[in-house]
Amino acid sequence: MPSIPIKLPNHSAWKTQVSVIWALYLRETRTRFGKYNLGLIWALIEPMSMIAVKAALFGFILKVTIPSIPYPIFLAAGFIPFRFFTGMVNRSVTAISSNQALLVYRQIKPLDPFIARLLQEIVVSVLIGGIFLFAAAWLLAAPDFKRPLMILISLTSLIMMSSGLGIFLGVLGHTHKELEKIVPMLTTPLLLISCVLYPLSRVPSNYQYLFIWNPLVVIFESFRMGLYSHYPTPDLPIFYPLCCGIVSLWVGLAYYYKKFDILYLPSRV
Repeated sequence: MPSIPIKLPNHSAWKTQVSVIWALYLRETRTRFGKYNLGLIWALIEPMSMIAVKAALFGFILKVTIPSIPYPIFLAAGFIPFRFFTGMVNRSVTAISSNQALLVYRQIKPLDPFIARLLQEIVVSVLIGGIFLFAAAWLLAAPDFKRPLMILISLTSLIMMSSGLGIFLGVLGHTHKELEKIVPMLTTPLLLISCVLYPLSRVPSNYQYLFIWNPLVVIFESFRMGLYSHYPTPDLPIFYPLCCGIVSLWVGLAYYYKKFDILYLPSRV
C-alpha cells in the first residue's frame, strides 16, 4: 500500500517552534558578534588566538611534548570542547534574563533561549574544529578516526552535561543574579584540572584516579583517543561521563519544569 505523505500545517506547533528558535539564534548571534567589525569571524579568531598563545607558552617555552602528536593539535583537541562546555554553562546563566521581555509571547518558551545558545556554541565549535582539522593535516598529523564510537560518546556526554548544567544554572540564575559573577569564577580553574593543557598520562599514577572523577578529563582524553588511536592514555571509564550527562540533563530539565511558572513575566500575549 503506497504511503501518503503528511504535510505539516503552515502554522503547526512544530514549525512555530523551529521558527522561534531560529529567530532567537539569529538574535543571539547579532547580539554577541554584531557589534564587532569582523562579526562572526571574531568567534573564530578569539579561541584560535588563545590556543596559539597557550601552545607557544607550554609547547615552546615550557617544552611540553606529547608522543606522536604535535602539542598545538593536542591542545586544540582539549581546548575546543572545554571552550564549548564553559561557553554553554557561563552563557546559560543569563539566557532567561537576557530574553525576559520576549517571554510575554506565548510562542516563546523559557527553554528556547537555551536551545538557541546551544546551537550557537555547536556551530562555533564545529567551525573551529574544521580549522583544527586543516591545521592537523598541514602539520602532517591528521586524525585517523579509528575509534569513532569514542568520539560520539565523548561529544554526546559533553553536550548533555553542558546543556543540563546550563539549564539548571540558568533557571537558578533567574532568581539569584549573583550567579552571573560566581559561575565564571568557578569554571575558570577547570582549565587546570581537566587535562586540557597536559595529558592524563603526565599525572602521577597514584593521583590519576582522582582526576578521573572529573568527567571532563574522561571526555577530553576519550575525544583525543578517538581522533588518534595511538594516543597514549590510561584506561578510561568512557561511559562514566555519559551517565553524568544523563543525570545532569535530567536534573536540569526537572528543575526547569518545577520552576516553569515563575520564569514568565506576569502579562503574556
